[in-house]
Amino acid sequence: MNDTATSLATRLLDAHVAHELQQLRSARLPELIEREVSALFVWLAEVKLDDVVTREQINGVIERYVVDLKISGAFTELAGEMSRLVVTSRLSEHTRVDQVLQPEAFAQFADKLAGLDQLWREMLHRVVQSDAFAALLSSTLQRGVLDAFLGAADDPARQTFIDGLLAKLRPVITQRVEPYVSVYLEKLIKQSVRHGEKRMVVALDVEAVRGLIDEVWDGVAPMKLSDAFAFLGSQDLEDFVVLGYEFWLKYRKTPYFREISRELVDHFFTKYSEESLLALLDDLGVTAPMVSTELQGFLPALLEQAFEGGFLERRIREHLEPFYRSDAAAAILADATR
Repeated sequence: MNDTATSLATRLLDAHVAHELQQLRSARLPELIEREVSALFVWLAEVKLDDVVTREQINGVIERYVVDLKISGAFTELAGEMSRLVVTSRLSEHTRVDQVLQPEAFAQFADKLAGLDQLWREMLHRVVQSDAFAALLSSTLQRGVLDAFLGAADDPARQTFIDGLLAKLRPVITQRVEPYVSVYLEKLIKQSVRHGEKRMVVALDVEAVRGLIDEVWDGVAPMKLSDAFAFLGSQDLEDFVVLGYEFWLKYRKTPYFREISRELVDHFFTKYSEESLLALLDDLGVTAPMVSTELQGFLPALLEQAFEGGFLERRIREHLEPFYRSDAAAAILADATR
């Protein structure tokens, strides 16, 4: 490239850079954004999901950034701090529960919860059939038998006397009385569990459960959030955040998570692979005006900051300069200067 062509290339480069900067700084930026976004959405209507991405690529992204990505401890620390701020916020002292959870939304939730009668029955069955429930019932009945035999003591001094007497009589009770009591209690517990479950199933019908939920809501709804949070301290909330975080770290490594995520990706591609990307965005509620509005809100300040520090000009120049210094440009400029 001769000196004349080199000088011309430099001038053209400077003019091109200035033009690009002017386009990104002028009052026409909103128009530019709207035009380019509109053009993008028109093009997306012609492109199918299978044309630009595959199942394997998406599964690879999930593997790298969901399963294998090391999550910084700072994330859980921040989550804990944010949860404490929620609990201790002064707004909680002036906001009622029903101002956050609207009665209409609660009613829908309550209807659905009350309607899960099969779940209630199964949970009830598992609880009353458990060894822990039997042990609790046995302990309660044994204490009741002893209270009936010895008399309940409201006076601390009398209770101390009874406890001392029981300690002395324990060997005799263990050898002579307990075997018979245990047999009796075992039969009683079996009968209680069998009949108790039936009675509770009848009692806990849909209307009863709905009424129970309504009573709880009537008591909680007018409470200040600060009073409701008092049942769950800030440390408790932070502990739940940590427990959830630790669960997620282990769960994402399980074969189940890997397989179910692949099934979800397969289902997604089966549903949308032949659809255009525009149709997919429509289903997600993303429109061209929405994207344009958000870009016009965020881009101007970002571009202005990039311009003020010279970053924007450097990036544009580094992008364009290789062409103006290329052999192709030199050949064109040489022909133009002959």
